Amino acid sequence: MKAPKSTIQRITASNGSVFTGPGTNSYLIGADDITLVDPGPKIDAHLSNLLELGKNKIKRILVTHTPESFWISPAKALEKFHQGEMNMIMPTIKSLEALAQFSSREEAFNHFKDLEDGAIPPILPKFIKKDGAWIGFLPGDNGYESA
Repeated sequence: MKAPKSTIQRITASNGSVFTGPGTNSYLIGADDITLVDPGPKIDAHLSNLLELGKNKIKRILVTHTPESFWISPAKALEKFHQGEMNMIMPTIKSLEALAQFSSREEAFNHFKDLEDGAIPPILPKFIKKDGAWIGFLPGDNGYESA
C-alpha cells in the first residue's frame, strides 16, 4: 500500500513590511486532513484564500507566534489552560509557570540576561507505560526520579 502524498502550501498575506518581508506566511499541510499553520493577520482576502484552498478539510490550526498586540501574559495563558480554553504540552506549562512570576517581558529579560550558561535547568519530561496507559512526569513531580 502506498502512503498518501502530503502537500505543503505556503500562502503569503498582503501585509508586506519591514517586519514581515513580502508578507506573513501561512501554511496548509496535508491533502485530506489539513493542518493550517499560522493563519496570519486578519485580512479578509487572506483568510478567504486559506479557507478556499483548505476545501473544508482543515482539521486543526497551529499558531506558532502572534503579533505583539495579541500576546498574553504567562499567567493569563496558564489561566486559559486551566479553564480548558488553551491546549499546552507539559514543558510549556512548566516554562510559563516559571515566567508567571514576572510582571512584564522586560522584567523577565532583565532577570535572565545576566545568568550564567546552564543556570536555567532544562525541563525534561519522562514517560512510563503503566497498565497500558502512558504517564508523564516533569522534574519535581512525585515519581519523576524513578520513572
